[in-house]
Amino acid sequence: HYDPETDMIRLVDYERRLIPRNSAPEGSVVKLFIKLTQNKGELILIEGKVVKSMSLFLMIQAVQAVIKEEDNYRQNIMRPAALSKVNEEPREVPCTILNVSATGIALQSPGLFQSGDILVLTRQRFRVRGTEHTVKCKVVRMRGLAEGGYFYGCQFVELTQEEENRLYQDMFALQAAEMYKQR
Repeated sequence: HYDPETDMIRLVDYERRLIPRNSAPEGSVVKLFIKLTQNKGELILIEGKVVKSMSLFLMIQAVQAVIKEEDNYRQNIMRPAALSKVNEEPREVPCTILNVSATGIALQSPGLFQSGDILVLTRQRFRVRGTEHTVKCKVVRMRGLAEGGYFYGCQFVELTQEEENRLYQDMFALQAAEMYKQR
């Protein structure tokens, strides 16, 4: 719940699963990552300070909020990786993760895949000391590259809610680091 007069956010954990006990003590800075359901493709990133911390809710004083369209939310990664499966067949294929968003990933690889192919990346990190991700994605765009190999634009498929949350967490951390560099 947001109160625009005080710029306060009350984050309530009705199921007592989302706010681990003592995870956000008063005075700590928190970052919220909210995917808007009514405006598909928009995300709100909120940075705030915890002013009250209880087991059932947090009161957060909003400091900064940014609304972004998901299309503009791609983060450059440029990390070597390897595909572990192609169309459910175990296959190790080298690739480079070019960029990633909460909904998809861009790859470069010497392997030739077709639009609609399902690729799996196992135990990949999208940021230094970040969470390991195992993701399944579908090739939606591909093109040959002049320097050899292929570019693939892929959309994540069959993400669990937990994996989606971890992706959003990494995307927010990467965005926050980018914003910090620009200060």
